[in-house]
Amino acid sequence: MSMPIHPIKLTLHGIGEMEIELRRTLAPRTISTILNSLPMNTRAIKRNSEFHIPLHGVRAGPEHEKCVFDKGDVGFDPRNSELIVFLSDEPSTLNPFNLIGKVSKGLELAEKTRLSIGVSVDKE
Repeated sequence: MSMPIHPIKLTLHGIGEMEIELRRTLAPRTISTILNSLPMNTRAIKRNSEFHIPLHGVRAGPEHEKCVFDKGDVGFDPRNSELIVFLSDEPSTLNPFNLIGKVSKGLELAEKTRLSIGVSVDKE
């Protein structure tokens, strides 16, 4: 039987580590695809109240998409192949995303990031 929660670690270069709990019950195909692509190095970009982490080469389609997110939620944008960490409550996003998990540690590190930062993404 597969574990319903999969922890991953995001190392924000020069700042510290964030931990995310991917919850398989939310989007099982998306999470399997992400886990199979790790480890990965990329460059994250902060846009308003969202922290975007491109996952180059990860292809997953829409899966239980939604447009309303809480602070700390983690979504996957299948159109741009990127994780999105929500830094504040989002009453409604322009595009729907696959909800895949929640930040369990280090959300404040993404909040402190000015514009962009190198990130290593790996399984815990």
